[in-house]
Amino acid sequence: MKKGKSLFKIIVVNVIILFLLLISIDFLSAFFRYKENLVRYRQRLEERGDYTQKEYNSPQVTLDYSLQLHHFKKIWEKYKTELKTEKRLSKGNGNKKSIVVLGCSFAEGIHLSTNETFEAQLSKKTNRTVYNRGYSGFGMAEALWLTKQNDFYENIDTEPEYVVYIYIADHLNRIFRSKYAVGTNVHLSFSKNPQGHLVEVTPWNIQFARFSMFKNYKEKEIAKRVFSSSYNDEYFDVVKLYFEEIRNEIRRKYPNIKFIIIKHPTSLLLSDSKFNEIDASTYSYITPRWSELEADGFIIYDIKDRLKEDVTNKEYTVYDGHPNAKTWELVVNKLVKDLKIN
Repeated sequence: MKKGKSLFKIIVVNVIILFLLLISIDFLSAFFRYKENLVRYRQRLEERGDYTQKEYNSPQVTLDYSLQLHHFKKIWEKYKTELKTEKRLSKGNGNKKSIVVLGCSFAEGIHLSTNETFEAQLSKKTNRTVYNRGYSGFGMAEALWLTKQNDFYENIDTEPEYVVYIYIADHLNRIFRSKYAVGTNVHLSFSKNPQGHLVEVTPWNIQFARFSMFKNYKEKEIAKRVFSSSYNDEYFDVVKLYFEEIRNEIRRKYPNIKFIIIKHPTSLLLSDSKFNEIDASTYSYITPRWSELEADGFIIYDIKDRLKEDVTNKEYTVYDGHPNAKTWELVVNKLVKDLKIN
């Protein structure tokens, strides 16, 4: 009996030791990845030149190690509490139809004051209410999930005429990264069903995404595919399907909605897409196949072609490559004029 208890204790102790060893190795994996990101960030900041010491020690690059793993729903529960704030709601003439903006930090207006964002300037120019539904790190998977939720529409008080999605090339990459919570502790994934529609799925191995080693492995696996020219058309099909599905969801509530895709030719400091070949991520931005979406009723608004300005240079960006107020002023003025939004 005593031998049995002793053996059990030995097993328990060894399991605890192995678990602690695993966590230690996993933490080191996260730490070294953090150092790589920090070095790359500072190198590109130095290439740019105009930065402050605070920006050099940017809190955007942090070591935030955790074994927690959440579904995207938990993040939305937090974000939706701020939907009535000035940042999220630029009020205009209540008799005019509104505009809803989707996207990532570009749409959110990171680093900008409330009156400098795309939404605020668009509202001021058109005298329409504009809803800011852009969030840092979001992409097409998050936009699709949001448009499937009833409370997304409950917080839109004025019926919209337009939905605007601000697209950057990295949004293709984010579809695959969010599947395994790469770079975050939040997962969200969709898969095409036999009928050709996107349905939410949970990968069988999602619990492994609690560990940095697994996410680092997945990140490299994703990069090999997305930053390769071998999958160009296959992956643009993915981009195209997401936009079609997002619009379909919105049309359930607003059948006559007009969908504008603003393509921003970003060059962010943390981008990994500097390759000699045209990779799938870049291809998804420059391909002439956007005309297929135009033929299907989407309004494609390519900033690079429309403005004839390099909005990725210092004049039009903040220190990390995000658009500044001047970029959005140019875009809003040209967009409103070209599309006759009044």
